[in-house]
Amino acid sequence: MKPLLRRSARSVAALAVVVGLGVASSAPVQARDVERNSERASRASASQQAQAKTTRLFAVAKSLRGTPYRFGGTTPRGFDCSGYVTYVLERVGVTGLPRNSAAIRRAVPTISRKEARPGDLIFFHSSSGHVHHVGFYAGGSMLWDAPSRGKRVSLRPIWSSRVSFGRVIR
Repeated sequence: MKPLLRRSARSVAALAVVVGLGVASSAPVQARDVERNSERASRASASQQAQAKTTRLFAVAKSLRGTPYRFGGTTPRGFDCSGYVTYVLERVGVTGLPRNSAAIRRAVPTISRKEARPGDLIFFHSSSGHVHHVGFYAGGSMLWDAPSRGKRVSLRPIWSSRVSFGRVIR
């Protein structure tokens, strides 16, 4: 290696150490090292963005506590279950979901109960398997939803074992 090239490689390696890539100063920076570190940073950033979006989701969901149930409702004057879910998700930048719980179920990726985390969607199924209700999984055995006629948006226990989960915030 020519002296100028050696000096350049050392400078790049030293710079990499300074910016946190952890490359020894005596070895030239390998493209795959930079790529790996970039991928790690990207995954961490995506995870942080998902966490921030989930935090905002619950802030919006909680702010609507007490809103009355209204069949077909899509505004804070009154929500049905899917109207509540789509309204909250739109406020955190998730748009384009269908308007009813069964269609939302078909539109989002399925995850197992074990994989479910707060902010995921929880779908309730009839004994025949038909999806008839949707809400936000809040962790443990709780959900946020717009329950049914005569009730209001609230945090409440999951009342059935016939549920499935979907993820919209990744």
